[in-house]
Amino acid sequence: MLVVRRQSANNSTGFRDFKVRRAKVARALCWLKENNRYYEDIIIDNEILQSLPVEVSIDDQLQYTEIVAEDLDHDEEDDVITRTFVPLPPLTHREDIAIQNTLDRMQNENSPVDWLQINNHPINEFQTPGYIACAFPTLYPTGRADLHAERIRDVKPAEYFKHLLLYKDGRFARYARWRYFALNSQMRWRALQEGKVYVKQNLADPQIKVTDIQERINQGDSHIADRIMRFGEGLRGSQQFWNARRWELSDMIKQIGS
Repeated sequence: MLVVRRQSANNSTGFRDFKVRRAKVARALCWLKENNRYYEDIIIDNEILQSLPVEVSIDDQLQYTEIVAEDLDHDEEDDVITRTFVPLPPLTHREDIAIQNTLDRMQNENSPVDWLQINNHPINEFQTPGYIACAFPTLYPTGRADLHAERIRDVKPAEYFKHLLLYKDGRFARYARWRYFALNSQMRWRALQEGKVYVKQNLADPQIKVTDIQERINQGDSHIADRIMRFGEGLRGSQQFWNARRWELSDMIKQIGS
């Protein structure tokens, strides 16, 4: 986790979001184990639990790097944030390598941040029950109401996320990470559906492979790339979607004036 924050005016190191209360963490774990179906089999490691502070900040235990931006006005500052908050990985690099290289440059003379080890077997988001509820235990405290939970009728992802955004207590709408998770999931699933339709309509050969498509594009076959781009118009928020809206607006102006 990369934490980005402003330094306070008095150069204090305290940061309230990282104050840890051991007793509260323990109560939360025990409550989840007793009430959440996906936590009932977990084993609470008391040794690690006792290593947490009683009620102090753990800010001094976090690795950090400082970037000093002096005499920036608000416009320049916003521009810096826009350009650096999400680094664009080079096309020849994997995302983790690009982020690691960015962190290395940020560290300067300090030791680089260790990249976390990730399991080699990713979760299947279409068949794993409760993966959303497990990822957001504060939003799904009992583990119920997951997207893949058993229901009388099937619920489409779009109406599922919309219902939770409008939920009466507002906790889903206030949770920024969940909102982006919902948006990201819908766009990726829609892209998969569009891709399947494209393959059925345009690639009649059942033996065609991904390497064959890549080879066509590398050889300068722009026709297949153009068709793929047109199929992306249905993905709300994508570049193709907004290009289509721009063309619509341009046609309207030509027909009825500005």
